[in-house]
Amino acid sequence: MKSLLSLLILTVSLFTLTVPAFAQTNTPSSLDTVKSAVATNMNQVLIEMLSGTKDAAKEIYGASKEAIHKSVDFVSEQAPDVIKQFLHWKLAESIIWLVVNLATVSILLYVSRRLWKWEQNEYNTEGIGYVGLVLGCFAAGVIFYNGVVDDVTNIVKISVAPKVYIIEYVVDTVKSYERGHNNH
Repeated sequence: MKSLLSLLILTVSLFTLTVPAFAQTNTPSSLDTVKSAVATNMNQVLIEMLSGTKDAAKEIYGASKEAIHKSVDFVSEQAPDVIKQFLHWKLAESIIWLVVNLATVSILLYVSRRLWKWEQNEYNTEGIGYVGLVLGCFAAGVIFYNGVVDDVTNIVKISVAPKVYIIEYVVDTVKSYERGHNNH
C-alpha cells in the first residue's frame, strides 16, 4: 500500500513539474502526451489500490468466517456443560431458599404459639395472643405459599423435566424483559 501511495505521489509530482514546461512551449501534442501518460499512471495506481483493497477485504472476510466457525464450534462444545451447570445452580438455589423459607415459617409459627401460650398463662389478657397467633399464621401461610411451594415446584421441575424448566425459565425471562422494556 505504501508503494502505491509513493507511486501516486511521484506521478503527481512529475505532472506538476512537466506540465508547466510543456505549456511554455505551446506544443499541444506534447502536452496531450504528458496528460495521457499521467492519466494512465493514475489509473494504474487506482487499479492497484483497488485490487489491494479487494485482496485485504478477502483476507478480512476469510478471517471473520474462520473466527465465526471457531466460535460456533466452541459454543456447541460448551453448551451442554453450561446448561448442566445452570441446572445445578438453580437446583441448589431452590434448595437454599426452601430451607430459608421453612426456617422462617417455623420461627413465625413458634413465636405465634409462644405469644398465645404467654397470654394464656401469664397475663390472661384477651386479644394480644390471639392477634399474634393470627398474624403469625397468616405471615407463615403467605411465606409458605409464595416461597416453599415455588421452591418445591422448581426442585421437582429440575429433577423430573429439566428441559421443560429451561424452556419456562427462558419464556419467563423474555416476558419480564419485554414488560420492563415496554414500560420505558
